[in-house]
Amino acid sequence: MEASANMIAGSGMTTAPGWSLRRRDRSRSGARLPAAAWAMCWIAWAKAVLILAACSGTTMEAEAVAFDHSVEAVLAEAGFDDAAVARARSGTIVSVDLPAATPNMLAAAATTIDPRAFPTARDAICGSDRLLAGPAATGFGLIDDARDDDTWRGVGFSGAEHGEISRLLEVRPGSDFNLSNAEIDAIRGRLRGITTDSHDAPAAVSEAYRDILIARFAAYRDGGVDAVAPYARGGGSVAEPAAELRTGPIHEMPALRALAAAFADRPEAAGDDGVEHTFAWVRRTVQDRPVFALLHQVTVPGDDHCLVGQRQFFVGHSFNTLQSATLLMRADRGTLVLIVNATTTDQITG
Repeated sequence: MEASANMIAGSGMTTAPGWSLRRRDRSRSGARLPAAAWAMCWIAWAKAVLILAACSGTTMEAEAVAFDHSVEAVLAEAGFDDAAVARARSGTIVSVDLPAATPNMLAAAATTIDPRAFPTARDAICGSDRLLAGPAATGFGLIDDARDDDTWRGVGFSGAEHGEISRLLEVRPGSDFNLSNAEIDAIRGRLRGITTDSHDAPAAVSEAYRDILIARFAAYRDGGVDAVAPYARGGGSVAEPAAELRTGPIHEMPALRALAAAFADRPEAAGDDGVEHTFAWVRRTVQDRPVFALLHQVTVPGDDHCLVGQRQFFVGHSFNTLQSATLLMRADRGTLVLIVNATTTDQITG
């Protein structure tokens, strides 16, 4: 499969022209799961990071974490056949759709062998925050303190984004936003009396929405997945992002289970095992709308491998959650790069 240039869905996914979030679209030749296209986009991003890092001089001190998996075994459990493995060894990016753990999940993997030596690749990917923002980000900030104003300054809407401001002024349960009933009530209460014509509407809406993200981050930091509030949909139904974050390839593939264990540990409770936890917010454009997401990244280093997992535990709209894994592994002639992605969305049709 060849990566396309069109970006959709706040995950930074690429896909064939005309794709919406559908499981299948057989009316278009070559159409494929957005998750597969996203994985290929991300692996291309990772390769670009490797190129840029070749001159960076960054060096990572790796813990001696055991990893009893061969390149062949890892690719086999990810679903790549012998022909795909041969193409990957030639330097081609290849992808495969993965079984969905839930009806609303899109999952895929992409892989290649990068010619750079493993220490260079490990230092570039596992020794930096270069993968955090990912492709197509229009805003980004590392989060150290939930209440640090500078941390959250970029979260908001300009006066030109009147469509988003209007939606939030009229927010209600449904698919326009991923918000709980309590969050919807809080926003409507704070913005009562403000209209799109109010001169302070952009600032007021931005502050109200920013406080939602701050509270979401604080809850997750302190309580992990158990503290992720549901999203209120129409007719009294809810989406359960917490349940969706507990499943998928990261939890099922043996080579990636160290990431699942790392995500299960809150940073405050994690032991001195060399695992690094990083938090950030990122802004992208999805379906011609700005979308903010909250990210938790874990890095699990090793002598002959490293794992980087990213979890989008809050996404403003269009999809519910995203979990990805990047595995770098020493190979015969370079470094195996494997990207696994799982996205959940209530917009799947088909």
